[in-house]
Amino acid sequence: MSNPSLANTMPRFGRVTIDWEPEPVAARLRFGLVALATDHVSESELHRMLPPDDVDLFATRTRHDGQCDVGSLRAMADGLAASCELLLPGTPLDAIAYGCTSGTVAIGFDRVAATIQSQRPGVAVTTPITGAEAAFRALGAQRIAMLTPYVDEVNELVADYLEGNGVSVTTLRSFGLDTDIQMSTVPPEAIERAALDLDTRGADAVFICCTALRSVSTIAPLEQRLGLPVVTSNQAMLWEMLRASGYSRPVPGYGRLLADFTVGSNG
Repeated sequence: MSNPSLANTMPRFGRVTIDWEPEPVAARLRFGLVALATDHVSESELHRMLPPDDVDLFATRTRHDGQCDVGSLRAMADGLAASCELLLPGTPLDAIAYGCTSGTVAIGFDRVAATIQSQRPGVAVTTPITGAEAAFRALGAQRIAMLTPYVDEVNELVADYLEGNGVSVTTLRSFGLDTDIQMSTVPPEAIERAALDLDTRGADAVFICCTALRSVSTIAPLEQRLGLPVVTSNQAMLWEMLRASGYSRPVPGYGRLLADFTVGSNG
């Protein structure tokens, strides 16, 4: 029980009298994520894969109307700088990811990177599509079978981008959805079944494209059943952030890409 007489003699406000030393609140690496305003998935997928003792992830949101068409994707460019301005101002970050695969293709990586670096000069900028490209190179995958949630105009945009950068899309299947919220409702079981239905003959890897798909839990079982590396947008985005910051410890459970950072290290 409290002592009423003691309470009456103590001042209401005062300073802590114990000795203490400042301690950093973040892990050894700090990553930033620019997520879409309508994104339900990428933060949880990234946190699931993060090495918890080594990396902290801090997110901001950028304006997006939720539609996944080329015009709406390109319109996001105008809000990127303001979103980055709110991402832990005054605190150094090791890398910043823009969390939209199709948005990066529609806007152009150079513009995305320049906009982010206008607020954070010199920071490493990563995206799902550049992470996937680098992952394919590291895995020696020149031909990919691709699964997306997109409508055809966005599928064509992303496939043309990959093929223009030396990656052959051997087959592409899509759920044909046009909003982020619809994409986030696709169950992982449906994603896994759809990936197993892909024609992977002649493919070197499978690409599950879009940060709005809950695909992280499908990577390991798909690799086991298909006998091919499986790359997803969120996995590739994290892998590229880790590599850009010099991280090289294995992250088991989420596919060949994260399990062995020596893959493609000389290529």
